[in-house]
Parts: sequence; structure tokens; C-alpha cells
Amino acid sequence: SYFNTGDDCVAVKSGRGDDGRRVGIASTDVVVRRCTMHAGHGGFVVGSEIAGGVRNVYSEDCDWDSPDLRYGVRIKSNRRWGGHAEGIYVRNIRIERVRQAAVRVNLRYQNVLDGPHTPQVSNVHVQDMASQESRFALQLEGLEAARPENITIVNSNFMNIKKASIVEHVDNLVLENVHFDYVSK
Repeated sequence: SYFNTGDDCVAVKSGRGDDGRRVGIASTDVVVRRCTMHAGHGGFVVGSEIAGGVRNVYSEDCDWDSPDLRYGVRIKSNRRWGGHAEGIYVRNIRIERVRQAAVRVNLRYQNVLDGPHTPQVSNVHVQDMASQESRFALQLEGLEAARPENITIVNSNFMNIKKASIVEHVDNLVLENVHFDYVSK
């Protein structure tokens, strides 16, 4: 499948705010396989409306490429909407280029820092990702009260990176056999 959306190419959601919590049905066991993502905000996205929860989602064997694609993997929520995303599995991803970050977790989405519903992200596994060009390899931003945890990146290469990765308020980030190659100034 080929996606050229101008928004998130594939977005896994489970309801926004009070409606998502009232219905309370999680999105589970979703598989995205053998897709090409071109222009959009994110290639494979979880959120931002995850109030009902997201569990066990997979993206594998995909190609992402466009100066108009902002992020490869993107997980997003905030304290206004809340929700829990767990068991996000990404493997065998080839990124020719993305404008911002190959992997992005943002629990400050839309600059919302306060609210009654603290989002949670846990158990994110990225394996065999090859990114040829991005501004950041990783852009992982939690909050003091909403810390993404257990993010593992294995056997991955991030090439032609323009800026150092951002990792703030993240617990248990594991990088195993990961290579970062920065563009020299």
C-alpha cells in the first residue's frame, strides 16, 4: 500500500478525551506491513487520541521517504487527552529521509503540559531500522509526571543526522547495536 496523505499516513487511535474513556475500547493487535509512506506528518503513528488505550501494534517491512514526511515512527498524546500506548513493535523499516525525526515520542503534543489525564507510553521496540537522512535520529519527550518507559532500539542505523537526539523524561531507554552518523558542519 502507498500512503501520501499530508497528515499521518497510518494512525492508530482509540478515542479522544472523555468519549474515548467512556467507550473504553482499546485498539489492539494491529499490523501494518509492506507499506510505502510518502508525504505526511508521520509514517506510522500512535495517537494522539488514545484515551481508550492502544496495545500490541506492529509495523514492519515498510519504506518511508519524503522531505514532506516529518516523522517515521510517531507516538503522541498529552495531559488533556491521556491514554496508554503499550507494546509498540517496529521492525525492518527503511527510511530514505524524514524532515524531523526517525523516532518520535511526544507526550507534550500541541504544547499541552498540564491537565487531568496523564498519558503513558511503555514497551516500545524498534529493530532493524535504517534511516538515511533526518534532522534528529530520536526525539523522545515525556513529562516529569508522564515518562515514557522501556524504549528499546536494536540493530539500527541513523545516517546523515543534522542535530543531536533529544531525550527528556524517559525511563529505561536501551540502545543496542545502534549507530548514529552526524553530518559534519
